[in-house]
Amino acid sequence: MNNGLLSRLVGFVQYVVRYGVYLRKLTASKVYFVISRKCLTKYDNALTAVKINGDVVIVDCVETYNELVTRGVDFSEYPQTEDIELGLQSGAILFCFLVDDTLAHTSWLSFDCKGAVYDSIFNQYELPNGAYLGPCNTYHGYKGLGIYPHVISKICIHLKSMGKLYAYINTRSTNASSLRGIEKAMFVPCASVKRSLLFGRVTSELSFYDNCDESTK
Repeated sequence: MNNGLLSRLVGFVQYVVRYGVYLRKLTASKVYFVISRKCLTKYDNALTAVKINGDVVIVDCVETYNELVTRGVDFSEYPQTEDIELGLQSGAILFCFLVDDTLAHTSWLSFDCKGAVYDSIFNQYELPNGAYLGPCNTYHGYKGLGIYPHVISKICIHLKSMGKLYAYINTRSTNASSLRGIEKAMFVPCASVKRSLLFGRVTSELSFYDNCDESTK
């Protein structure tokens, strides 16, 4: 087989998807958290300005989820490929942003690979001293209103109260809207993941950036 034909064949059966992994330190200086609180207040004010009066509800068990369903919260927009009860039974927590019992946003929080059942990156890599956010989804007509950075900032406050050192989140490098929300919530890049498919076999490679805090490696 000549090289040209081989190149075309490999190009046909192989794809590469790149992800960025982002970190937020939860033990940073007081100045950092003053800025962080101001950042969260800004998103609260922005939601108020567009008359979005919502609440973050922490769903940490199947019973709480069932209570929301009984109350009339509609989960039909939630990805049907991600079973909420299975995620909760795996030890993860689902943060729901509700607007008058309408589901506007969900973010999963997990503390180990076992709990990160729906995150294709964090269910493979055990990153130390922290917890994992994702998948995160915003629904209905609520995108672009700042709900995403608002919720993940709230999650970071929750994690800090639990004594966690770091919060991790990831997204595809081409997902511009997700990247904006992550950066607004004061996460910074710490690693990259390259996922490849070649002849039906998926491989992943995690690489930390040189300027990443050594205690996270």
